[in-house]
Formats: sequence, C-alpha cells, structure tokens
Amino acid sequence: WMSGLALTAARWLGYVGFDRIIDNRNETPVVRIPANFRIAISVDAEIELPSPEDFEPSVWVFPAGSGDLDFHWRAQPYTLIFAGEKASLAAVIDPVARDVNAMIFLPTGEMSDGMIWTMVKAIENAARPAVIFYLADFDPAGFSMPKNLARKLQAMRTLGHLTQPVTAHATALTLEQCVEFGLPSTPIKATDRRAAAWTAATGREQTEIDALAALNPRALQKILRDAVEPYFDVTLSGGPGPLLAAEGVETALALLTGLQDRQPRIWASLSTSGMAALILPPDPGELVLAPDGDQPGRDAAKKLAQRAIRAGWRVRVMAIQDGRDWNDAAQEVAV
Repeated sequence: WMSGLALTAARWLGYVGFDRIIDNRNETPVVRIPANFRIAISVDAEIELPSPEDFEPSVWVFPAGSGDLDFHWRAQPYTLIFAGEKASLAAVIDPVARDVNAMIFLPTGEMSDGMIWTMVKAIENAARPAVIFYLADFDPAGFSMPKNLARKLQAMRTLGHLTQPVTAHATALTLEQCVEFGLPSTPIKATDRRAAAWTAATGREQTEIDALAALNPRALQKILRDAVEPYFDVTLSGGPGPLLAAEGVETALALLTGLQDRQPRIWASLSTSGMAALILPPDPGELVLAPDGDQPGRDAAKKLAQRAIRAGWRVRVMAIQDGRDWNDAAQEVAV
C-alpha cells in the first residue's frame, strides 16, 4: 500500500505521467469514446462516409434537394459523458449514449486516476465544455464518487491539463428514485464507519444502481434522457418549411426520408417529457408534431400543442397506429 500511495502522490506532483501507470486492480472497465464524423449529402449525390467500424449498417434515402445535412452531434454545444461505478450498466445506457453521442466511462467502483486522465484527454480533444452524468449506488461510497471525480478534475485544471469547463451531476441513484421505483434496500457493511450517519440522514440503508438497471431499465434510460435534455441542442436540420418536433432522434431522421413533402426545420427531443417541455422559438408559425404511436407520446404532443396554440402557433399533429413510430413507416416506404 505504501508503493500505491507513493505512485499516486508522484502522479499528482508531476513526477510520473498519468499515462505511465496501468490500473490492473479491477475488472476491465468500459470506456467508449465515439468517433466524430460527418455524413454530407450534396445535390450531386456524392457521399462522404465514415470508416465501416464507426457506424451500424443502415440505409437512409433522402429526397432530392435536401441539401447538406449535419448530424446533430456535430453541432452540439457540450461534450456529454455518462460515468458510473458498474461496467454492467453499459447494456442499459448504451442506447441513450448512441442517441446523443455521449462518451461512456464505467469502471468497477471508484474511477482510477488513469481513467480520469483518459477522460480529460477526450474532453480536451472534443474542444467543448463537458457535462458528466454520474450513476452510482445509493450508499456512502456512491454518494462520494461524483464529488471525488469533480475534485480531481479541478486538480487537473489547476495542473494545466484541463482547459474546458466541466460540470458533474449526481444523476442516480437518489433517495427519491429509490422510493419512486420501489427499489430494494440492503444492509450496509458493518465495517463501514459511515453507516450510522448515512442511515440517520437518509432513513434508508443501501441500494445498488444495478437494481434499477435490472428491474426497470427504461426508467434508468429516461432518467438519463431527462438529465441530458437541457444540454442537448434538439435542432437536427433546417429548412424553409414548418417547425417539426419529433419525439426522438430516430423518428426525426425518418421524417427526413421523404415522409414530409416540404423541407421542415426538424427538432428531435430525447423523451416524451422533453417533447412536452420543448422551448419553442419566440416568433410563432406553423408547428407539426410527430409523436410515437403510444399514449405517453400522444399526451406529450397534446401538452406541447396546447402551449403552442396559446402562444399563437398553428399546430398539426401527425398520427400513427398504436405500437408504431415514424421509423417503422420510413422503412416501409424504403422497401
């Protein structure tokens, strides 16, 4: 343990580089840093494609005259990072990360200095302010992890390694989430000297983040989407037509395939709650809403429509059959 303390001190004092020591104490962490790429489609149908390993196989057919299309993550104002203390969270949070092009850092337990160094390099390479959404157990250790990360990032800034602004949020688990989703509580280890104070302050012992991921993965995904929403630019494409608000990124992309005969401005919210709370431009015009074919989507569209009408917008809601979304319709058109 003495050698470990010495090496840690040597790193932070600048005697040993952060990338010179490899952490082999824990299981292999999950680290995913998406490659930035652009797909440009011109009038001449010349196409620039990323390398094959950067995308999943798919086919999109765009109408003639659609112009240049910048995918949403190229213009995003923030670098989004999902961090957590369990590598097992990857399968649940990966779909959300792909939608918003977020980085993923999932160690086992506390994040190592080496992983933090990798994060810092990724943030600097992205050259944008970063926002971290931390997922940890509801227990004394998990409560401290976002704060510990924030303090080490603060030290990285002091040492001159980090120039971009960074904000860290303790996104889950919270006491309110444990209660809302009826998650199980288990005794804290008797050797943890913080146990008594923790239980007295919260009225609860400990709950692992894995419980929410396993029992209600959609809830965890929604928590992330709602947390990301204020930092995500919903503009997917511009056009002279009406403003079209879609419930999700896939739906918005589907509506670019020719399901709309005009060239709308397309905004892609990340969730039903995001759609309902969408902040509209100050100058009212024509608004088209494209919710999915389920009750939560329709309810969100109704709330936004009512608010838009009061603000002077002309509103039209696109309807699709129960259990379907506009991506389904686009695939049928393509076939």
